[in-house]
Amino acid sequence: MLSRQLGAGRVVVHGDKGQIEAVHTFDQLPAAEPSWTEAVLSKPLYLGIGAAALIALGVGLSRRS
Repeated sequence: MLSRQLGAGRVVVHGDKGQIEAVHTFDQLPAAEPSWTEAVLSKPLYLGIGAAALIALGVGLSRRS
């Protein structure tokens, strides 16, 4: 239904003589939540922080042995 995709709203169905026959009210559909990988990859700062943390972890573990 196109009106459902446009957001919250109301559809009023009128009869031949103008009387209201039905009223349909609906809320906006919730936005789809991105996965955590999409969220991280869409923000370069998060990607950089994650890469730096992995490098630091690797360096720390290599010096340990």
